[in-house]
Amino acid sequence: MKCPNCGAELDVDADQKMAVCEYCDTKFLIEDDQKVLSNAEESDDKATSVRKGKKKFARLGRGLGTCCLVFVWIIFFPIAFTVWAVRNKDMKKPLKIALVTGVWILFIALFGAGSGSTASSNSKTDSMELAVTESTTNAESETDSIEESADSEVLQMVFSKLSATVTTEDIQNLASSNGLKYTQQELGGNPQQTVYKLALSDGVAAQKYADIGDYLEVTFNKDDGSLMFAEYYCSMKGSEALFYQYGVYGNFNFSTGSYSGYYYHSDSDTSNDGITLKLENGNSVQTSYIPCGDAEEAIRGALSSQ
Repeated sequence: MKCPNCGAELDVDADQKMAVCEYCDTKFLIEDDQKVLSNAEESDDKATSVRKGKKKFARLGRGLGTCCLVFVWIIFFPIAFTVWAVRNKDMKKPLKIALVTGVWILFIALFGAGSGSTASSNSKTDSMELAVTESTTNAESETDSIEESADSEVLQMVFSKLSATVTTEDIQNLASSNGLKYTQQELGGNPQQTVYKLALSDGVAAQKYADIGDYLEVTFNKDDGSLMFAEYYCSMKGSEALFYQYGVYGNFNFSTGSYSGYYYHSDSDTSNDGITLKLENGNSVQTSYIPCGDAEEAIRGALSSQ
């Protein structure tokens, strides 16, 4: 209610009939319509306050929602990035490890800096390092086949060391010195054969029901121990590098070293624009095997096959 003389705002009880202005000492009677007006003004003030409170609460809710979304994104980004990096077949293993480690270190540093005490920060760091270790372990276990293919340089190196004078004992020593698994199988035929299969894991090295992966298969004449042929197979490309001496291998069927040398071939290549073989029975056959000058060229050809 306002003073009729000076216009000052006054606090007046609803049941008062007379009021005195505390600013100008003016005395005046309080009419009923003034009480109603005063009560209405008070109600308007309360309604305005409620509306302002609702608007503030709505703005606060929107702000909290945005903060929650940002927080969730920050929390799950390292995990999503780790999964993406591990499943990326085109990325080299050292680069994967460096990027994933960097992301997790940054994540740990950001959350560790917000801690109010050293003990709490150390606890968070330890827990996050444990999470990184577990995440890396799980990711590596899910992508053994991918990493195995990336490490196939060992098999390629062993293939490049083979020569026409290599022996079964040499193959066993090469497998042992390079950490490779191998199996041995005896096959019939003329001549009888001894086949060694080398790989990075026991599952891939199996002669039957083997897991998918790169491998090196070396076939010897069981009777005199001489090398017949060797094949490095790239599972991701479906192609092979071949070191041929003699015997039956694909289109090759020679008892002498007429076509001994290096070749590469893709399982999906049906163009038959490779070497033309003149068979011992006088017939000729057009193949998709591409001649190469050495083992390295054969491997490059196999890895670049589409």
